[in-house]
Amino acid sequence: MPWHKVVIINNERARWSAAELMRPFIMGYNETGATPPKNAVVYHGLNDTGDHVYYFSPEASAIAIAEKAFHTFDVTPCAEQPNLDGFEEVTIS
Repeated sequence: MPWHKVVIINNERARWSAAELMRPFIMGYNETGATPPKNAVVYHGLNDTGDHVYYFSPEASAIAIAEKAFHTFDVTPCAEQPNLDGFEEVTIS
């Protein structure tokens, strides 16, 4: 499973779109039990135009796909692990 990239355009709906992306992922992540996959991480940052960019690790991608979190988004598989400089790991609770 590769890394996956999701870009959410910076507009008045960006906050809601981010919630629509992360809600099913977090639900699936939490359903994995007391010990979620160690490497199931999501990173968030902004690109040069202020759009929100999310990178899902392979383990996180598997959860997102299973929970259909990517269903309404334009998702790009990454050929290799992306450069995560300037990105922050999303805290999942």
